[in-house]
Amino acid sequence: MSRLNGRVDLDEEERVASNRAAWNATSYEAWVVRYGTPAAEARVLRRDPDHKLRRLLPFLGDLSGLTVANPLGSHGRTAVAMALKGARVTVFDLSSSNERYARELASAASVPLEFHCGDLLSLDLSGFSFDLVVMELGIVHWFTDLDRFVRRVVALAAIGGRVVLQDFHPAKSKAGAYFDEGIKVVPVPPAEILEDDSLPTTMIRRWMLGEVVTAFARAGLLIEELVEAPMGIEAPMPEIYTLVGKRLAV
Repeated sequence: MSRLNGRVDLDEEERVASNRAAWNATSYEAWVVRYGTPAAEARVLRRDPDHKLRRLLPFLGDLSGLTVANPLGSHGRTAVAMALKGARVTVFDLSSSNERYARELASAASVPLEFHCGDLLSLDLSGFSFDLVVMELGIVHWFTDLDRFVRRVVALAAIGGRVVLQDFHPAKSKAGAYFDEGIKVVPVPPAEILEDDSLPTTMIRRWMLGEVVTAFARAGLLIEELVEAPMGIEAPMPEIYTLVGKRLAV
């Protein structure tokens, strides 16, 4: 699918197709521009995986031996960093272009990585049960059906398993229009990195923080912590939030 030309009335099948087209177009090339080749980035991660995980580490605990799901794991940098800390990581992501970079990155870093390419809402997730589910920066806005997405995420965790979501704070990402419930047509990050406005666009829905917290609570997650924080030292407003919870036996 090419550009959406401002349409925001797509059904679920069209939404997935537009996201897949946008993320597959040039993601691998964009990550090479941003981070270097997988081999080069693997050397960076091997030297200091904690740096990549620096904002997440306070919420993850000891990763050694844990099974970890990484929905929307994109280029695999977070997944590989966690694998270098001793976790057994499985990525779920829509883009085969992302998969290529992630697999090459893991190979170069000499860590195992399982990658399932497809739409998280339609992938067969039966049989999966993880100690920990981790999602980082730029997650929930890709889904126009928040409750359905969250139910799938929580179901990946074993009973008693933990879910950690660290995402952009809507106080910043919604840019003053906090209560706007509209669906937006936007370029994906690779298009912005490559500065190519001819690439396919896709849709996002910027959710309010209360909507996100409520969706996870409804899905059976006992929310243990919600932390709002800046990304820089002197930022006057929260720029990211981290939600931590435990899956209940419901």
